[in-house]
Amino acid sequence: MNLDYRFEEQIAAAEPVAPAHEPDAFERMVAGLRRMSGYDPGAEDEAHDELAAGRTRRWISRAILFATLTLLILNAASLRSWATTLPPGWGSETIRELVDTWNDRLAMLGLDQPRKAIHDEYESWKGKPAEAALRPRRRPKRGAQRPMMASPVDGAGR
Repeated sequence: MNLDYRFEEQIAAAEPVAPAHEPDAFERMVAGLRRMSGYDPGAEDEAHDELAAGRTRRWISRAILFATLTLLILNAASLRSWATTLPPGWGSETIRELVDTWNDRLAMLGLDQPRKAIHDEYESWKGKPAEAALRPRRRPKRGAQRPMMASPVDGAGR
């Protein structure tokens, strides 16, 4: 019996031992992000999970609200376009009136200019071949007069 035990020890010593798993760069990065964020997937603490879930909900709610308000302010022309597609009725007519008022007020503040500039640039490139569209424009010389933009307040910018 003693002989069998030594034999097993010799076999165990002779067998190559697999090296311990060393994490690659991705696993090290994920582990670092987990440490920094406080995320512990093995945690059994329900209060911590509830806090994390609440933080996540608040963050995503703020992000959605910010995106909605940004689009509502800077892309009001799409809102007008949507309102014109509604079927006739007193509700849709009320919505159209509200959207028209909203667009007029934003135009008075000049908040429709970024969308107009991007749309006008898109329309100017629409019919051109790709080579012409990618060709750099000539810049005006220093000191040259640039054309004045019409002020949206005096009604000329509509």
